[in-house]
Amino acid sequence: MTLTWPFWISTFQKNKPDLTAKHLYLSIFCVIALIPFEASAQQTPVFGAAITYKENQIIQFVSQLQGQNSDFTLAKVDLNDDALDEYIVKPSRCSIKTMCPHHIVAFKNRQPILLLDIIAYKIKLSDKTTYGILDLIIYNQKHNDFLSKNFGWNPYSYRYEQKEF
Repeated sequence: MTLTWPFWISTFQKNKPDLTAKHLYLSIFCVIALIPFEASAQQTPVFGAAITYKENQIIQFVSQLQGQNSDFTLAKVDLNDDALDEYIVKPSRCSIKTMCPHHIVAFKNRQPILLLDIIAYKIKLSDKTTYGILDLIIYNQKHNDFLSKNFGWNPYSYRYEQKEF
């Protein structure tokens, strides 16, 4: 069976696509999906035992601050993207369900220095920065993550301080 030219045109006109609301909704969805928006992410530090000499030096420093020899776990974080780790230290017995002291410690001139000492349920790293250093999100409410405190870097005091909005 051979098709003639006019028959093909008439078949196309009968079966032409119907541009209805379905196609309109699909087009709107594609446009909205491609609109850039600001994404927010929080990093959760991963705690573990001290392994290296530097990490053990940090643990000794925090033990002297606390005035006791208890077990500590620490998390390595790079707060200012300089490829040198800073450390978040907390007691080993600390869990998400208990408020406990957290210490943010870094090295300056090969000696550990304290950047922040705070009691909290948990600490997360924000994706926002102050003076090029990541902000910290401190959770002090056991059952409400919306009541968090933001801490930003203060270059004049060389410490983290609570940000006021």
